[in-house]
Amino acid sequence: SFGQTNVTQLELSMNQLTGDASLLFGKDKTMLEVIKLDHNNFKFDFSNVDLPMGIRTLDISHNKIYGSLPKRLGQLPLKSIDVSYNNLCGMIPTGRRLKRFSPDSFAHNKCLCGPPLPPCK
Repeated sequence: SFGQTNVTQLELSMNQLTGDASLLFGKDKTMLEVIKLDHNNFKFDFSNVDLPMGIRTLDISHNKIYGSLPKRLGQLPLKSIDVSYNNLCGMIPTGRRLKRFSPDSFAHNKCLCGPPLPPCK
């Protein structure tokens, strides 16, 4: 099964895939550094997704992902992130790492707020 592999990169971009892709994440995927699921039709709650601690690139843009960004996101060694064009809501987790990314990385969501986007109301 995928959970037992030592994959370092998971790139499923632009495949018109549907369903719940949350099973592709998890702390047990310790070798996973790159996750690119952009430009699909994935629909799942991102709030409780357990992100691998070594992840450096995360692109889940242009899907139908909902919920909030996991608090742990601010602690990860991300070099690149794009969660734009989804249905995400809530405050972007605090942490200096996330503040350095462009607002475009978080744009066009239902109601994300906080740096680098405008403050939450």
